[in-house]
Formats: sequence, structure tokens, C-alpha cells
Amino acid sequence: MICAYCGKNGKKTSEHIISRGVLELFPECNYTYNNNLKKVYQSEPVVNDVCSDCNNKKLTYIDAYATEFVKEYFMKDYEPNCNVLVNYDYNLLSKMLIKYAFNDSRALKKNISYFDEEVKSFLLNKENTLIPKNISIYGGIAVNTSAYPSFMFGNKKLLWICNPVFLENSLIRYYDTETGQVIPRENLENWDIKGLQFSYLFKFNSGQFIIMFWTDKEMQQKYEKVISLMYPYTLIEPNKTNVILQRCTHAYNFHIPEIIDVSWGISMADATNSLVRTDINPIFIQKKLNEEWEKYEEVVRNKYFASKEERKHKKKHRHKGS
Repeated sequence: MICAYCGKNGKKTSEHIISRGVLELFPECNYTYNNNLKKVYQSEPVVNDVCSDCNNKKLTYIDAYATEFVKEYFMKDYEPNCNVLVNYDYNLLSKMLIKYAFNDSRALKKNISYFDEEVKSFLLNKENTLIPKNISIYGGIAVNTSAYPSFMFGNKKLLWICNPVFLENSLIRYYDTETGQVIPRENLENWDIKGLQFSYLFKFNSGQFIIMFWTDKEMQQKYEKVISLMYPYTLIEPNKTNVILQRCTHAYNFHIPEIIDVSWGISMADATNSLVRTDINPIFIQKKLNEEWEKYEEVVRNKYFASKEERKHKKKHRHKGS
């Protein structure tokens, strides 16, 4: 087998599209939904074209960073008016998202010409901090402000979407302040961003990140500030080490993250929520419905981690006895 990363002939291994360490943070999400194939299966999402040396040695530093990064900031849920200070290593964060995009692109059999030898070398070499091509990374906090708990939509705490839809205008056209009726926009137009080769959205429970791959630096610089103004995502800059992330979802797109609404769309969605009587507030309903489910999740998580420790204990004793 020719390895997708190093190009050498080696022993085939299963490379997780999203780092296994990140997947293991959410054992309650034990089914994979492939939107491209419209298929649900009970196994981890992998690609089988990576050699053992790359998978188990050269790329592990990226996986280790990803696990700690997600664990530190995005395991918990946040309130709607959150301001979350996130420390980051831009070099490692970019490698993490590029690696995930590369893995998924191969799994979906998409064009992978962007991921040339320079990009692969960037990923494989821990000391390489020179990002080879033009990328932009944006971050936000996903907060469920709807009346529907996540489990009603498949408990998709982890997901990734190739080429999400950037709306040109708000999802909601207007709302009637007297009746509370919400009128959605009939024709949702995807903003044609010139010079954007492709993009990916990654959701890690409460953290949502968009990575944009540009054809050239000029187009990247032209659009970066406009995107920051138009959408509720914060640009994560390469010359900084921390960023304050704010809410990037609302009641109508939290469960359909492939739709990226404009910043004023959040204000309109929140306004319709505020029209509901206090005693049946949507967020209150959602949190009450979620209480029993969270107890179930805790049982699943405890059982998983207890089983994991038991396996480690047995493995340790086998080695002692050999």
C-alpha cells in the first residue's frame, strides 16, 4: 500500500478522520453518520491508506494537541452570552484542521490536489512551522438556544462538513411582533466567495471552527475582514496566542450547522425567542428535557472509561506474565 502521507510503500493501518483521542472524549456519541452516503454505522470513521510509521509515530503530536485542546475548552456547554478566552498554538491548530480536512477529503474521494507534498511535509514534520498555503481559521461557540435538545437530532457533538453554506442574508426574513410568527427567507442564497478553493466546518461539542483554503494571498486578505464582519465567527490570527470566542449559532441553525447564518441573523433569531412567554421559554424547555438524557450520558461515559481502564490493567498484567 502507498501511504497517503509519506508516499512510501508500507503496512496499511486505519487512520481516524478525527483523532481517536478526541473521539474518546465523547463515548456517548457511539454511532457515525455519513452525510455523503446517508449512512449510519456503529464504528469509528477511518481511512485505510496510511502507513504504520505515519499513523502511529509521525502524526501523533497533532493528535495529542487536538485531544488536549478540545478537552480543555469544549467538553462543557456555554450560556448564550458567553465570552470564552481560548489559548491556542496556531501552528498546531492549523495542522489539526488541515489533517482532518485531508483525511475526510480522501474518505469522500474528493479532489485532494491542494494537499501536495509541501502540505504533507508540513503535517509530518513536527518542527515545520511554515504554513505552506493560504488558509484562514475562524472560531465560535455553539450554544443550543432552541427548545430541542441535541439528542433529538442524533447527539451530533462531533461533526465535520465540507463546504458549508455561507448565507448572503439572514435565515429569517422577518417576524411578526404581535403573533410571534417567524417568516423564513424563501431563497437562501449561498455567498459566492471569490478565490475560496474549499472550506470545512468542524464541530467539537461547543467549539465550532471553519478553515478556509484560498487560491492566493490577495483573495484571502480581501475577504478575511469582510467575513469577520458578516458572520458571528472570530478570525484566529497566526501572530497571536489567544482569542475570545462568542456564540456563532442560534435557535434555527444550531441543529443544522452546515448553514452559516450572518451575524444579524442571530439577533433576529434571539428576538423571536424573546417573544415567547417566560413560563415556556425555549431554552428552559430544552434544558429540562436534557436533564434525564445527561444522566444517561454519564452512565455511558463512566461505563466506557471503566472498561478502558480494565483493558489497560489486563494488558499490563499480560506483559508482566510474558
